[in-house]
Amino acid sequence: MSVPRAWLIILTPTIAMEVSSDETRAESVAVLYMAFGFGSFITPYCTDAIYAITGSYDMPWFICTGLYALSTLCMVLAERARRERAQSAIQRYDPVDKGCEKI
Repeated sequence: MSVPRAWLIILTPTIAMEVSSDETRAESVAVLYMAFGFGSFITPYCTDAIYAITGSYDMPWFICTGLYALSTLCMVLAERARRERAQSAIQRYDPVDKGCEKI
């Protein structure tokens, strides 16, 4: 196992738990591990099929790198959306703002 893949397996569940809510934390980690298992199962077959067609492992490498980049973008956007929701909830229900308007 390479170092980047080890970091991915170690850090991704932590990120998934941070992004998800308390009610869906277990489900998000379960889906994450299910995706890891499915990816570990299907990747060798797909890379071998692409190698048989192209004669090189360049295309499978680019596909895997693109999918990692896409997953990173999705995680960043999910965290940004979670923070925006939390910030808007704080602004809507802040009693200090409502009290200052009456004064």
